[in-house]
Amino acid sequence: IRQHGLIQPITVRPVDSGFEIVAGHRRYQACKLLRWRVIPALIRALSDKDAFEIQLIENMHRMTMDPIEEAEAFKAYILDYGWGGVSQLARIISKSEQYVSSRIQLLRLPKEIIEEVAQKKLKPSHALELVNIEQDKQKLIAEEIINGDVSVHNLREIRRKIKNGSRIEQIFGFNGME
Repeated sequence: IRQHGLIQPITVRPVDSGFEIVAGHRRYQACKLLRWRVIPALIRALSDKDAFEIQLIENMHRMTMDPIEEAEAFKAYILDYGWGGVSQLARIISKSEQYVSSRIQLLRLPKEIIEEVAQKKLKPSHALELVNIEQDKQKLIAEEIINGDVSVHNLREIRRKIKNGSRIEQIFGFNGME
């Protein structure tokens, strides 16, 4: 920005107390660090829903959101704000309905596992396999995934064994568990 200027203006919307940045927070901060007093901005009259959609799309395209942040944003859009359904959101962000639904499913996991996913210690694909397993077993299996090399295929087999009555101790071959 110092060398070439601000190539793409930020997007703002009018609010009661002035303007709110909708897109371009990082560009704004960079200009602020350069001590610019004025920067190019597009002023758009946007509803809360439209502003949220623009922010969500921009953050997803820039890949600045972890899977849990995505899940929380998707949940807010669909459930908390009631702005539309999974199919509408999927269309807006150019993702599949399965992608949106899967991300939201991650929020059904215990807080500890959600944090492991957010910190990229546990892949979303692994975490999704844990969703329909009893909570006490979820944490133990998550530890095994993080500490070992358990593929999604292996995890599906573990889930099948649990469903058929096998105990975790039998599956992983250790004792001393509750």
